[in-house]
Amino acid sequence: MSDTAQLALTEYLSASSAAGLLRELAGAHYVAAEQIEPNTGERYCFVEFCDSPLLTSPELREDFLRALAAEFPWAESAVVCTSAHADLDLHWQRLLTYFLWTPGRLEPPPPNRAQVRPATDLELPRLVNWLARSFTATATQRAQRATDPAQLASDILAEPDRRSWISWAAAGPVGHATVLTGALDLIRGQTFVELLDILVEPGREDHRQRAVELLATVRNYAASVQKPLLSNVVHLSGDLEAVSRDWQVADSLYRTGWTEYDVYYSAELPRSAR
Repeated sequence: MSDTAQLALTEYLSASSAAGLLRELAGAHYVAAEQIEPNTGERYCFVEFCDSPLLTSPELREDFLRALAAEFPWAESAVVCTSAHADLDLHWQRLLTYFLWTPGRLEPPPPNRAQVRPATDLELPRLVNWLARSFTATATQRAQRATDPAQLASDILAEPDRRSWISWAAAGPVGHATVLTGALDLIRGQTFVELLDILVEPGREDHRQRAVELLATVRNYAASVQKPLLSNVVHLSGDLEAVSRDWQVADSLYRTGWTEYDVYYSAELPRSAR
């Protein structure tokens, strides 16, 4: 761990302790709090930081889950954020994988470049629609209620560090890429460009070409501001077609130079501890 990362972790744990969020179990530390998933409205126990023995040791894992169940008796499950190299057993279900792309030089435009340009306020209604569709598609099946996806999209588009690009065809806009330029990892002390969504209208013969062009635009932006780029894959459960599609996206990221950064896992909390 670099000196910068160690300092960031120390400051993060100090701030978590001051806020009453830092706990200790068998000499291992974790930071836990109530969380509401903005897309679905689901309320759960979120463990933002956790020393690895609490996740990888079967004995400590059971004690850890019982402790969480006692502190958050309304929660059906806990979601934990781990580094990519964490070796968790099948007790944990993978929910979300963040991938990292570190920019080098600017990329040449793909052949037959489609027209991509920054979005303006005139395209906001269309951006709301595209983001809302993406949020609806990735909503987890465990949610008790659904947040209005259009309102969530509008809130994100109002963020001061949001940037969007539109892919244009002769008939009008056919896709977008949207990022947040000031994403911050408090634990590591690292800032990122976070890719929130790329969507091209389905059924187009040039669908893949336009998606590639939008991604190249985002990568070049990250390179121009000299920040790493983060993206994520949501792992849906219960639908074999969706599961297969998610892992196809992940495999494509692996093959094009992205590496795993953080992984979010879920585990049911023992009812007897509540």
